[in-house]
Amino acid sequence: MTELQKSRIVHDFIIEQFGVDYWEDYQRDIFLSVNKKEVIVKSRQVGLSYAFSADALARALLFGEKFLITSYNRDEASEKIGFIRNDFLPHIRISIPRIVNDAQHNISFENGGEIKSVPAHSVRGRSKNVYADEFEYYKNSLDIYRAILPSVVREDDTSRVLRIWSTPLTKT
Repeated sequence: MTELQKSRIVHDFIIEQFGVDYWEDYQRDIFLSVNKKEVIVKSRQVGLSYAFSADALARALLFGEKFLITSYNRDEASEKIGFIRNDFLPHIRISIPRIVNDAQHNISFENGGEIKSVPAHSVRGRSKNVYADEFEYYKNSLDIYRAILPSVVREDDTSRVLRIWSTPLTKT
């Protein structure tokens, strides 16, 4: 299966199953993306974290992929699992892999799919796809970036995904 075919399956699953009445075009572009490494500069409050959480869940359920979502603090990390647990999972109307672990910052499924959402300082030693939320706000962002890189390039020939997005860090 090509990455484009896989992305179309993810897109269609999210649109049909997650109970969201309307997704913006830029959110749909996230579901359809075949890029393995990308950086997105965004404006505030546009639902990108919501869309990336949906994307990670769909890929975990459909393909057994593992994800690490990093956020700049513990509350933000909890929010991503909250989206998955409260906004998406209850709306799925088809049979999905059984949940085998449902912890505060981690949810995993019997097919091997997993989503772990942690504060940015906790990224070492994990071999998964990585989604980094509001990256420009991380303290020691260069060190965190260096810690993230091995997660997406190690162990086997599987090319993992690294997606970084943030609003610009500016003084107001």
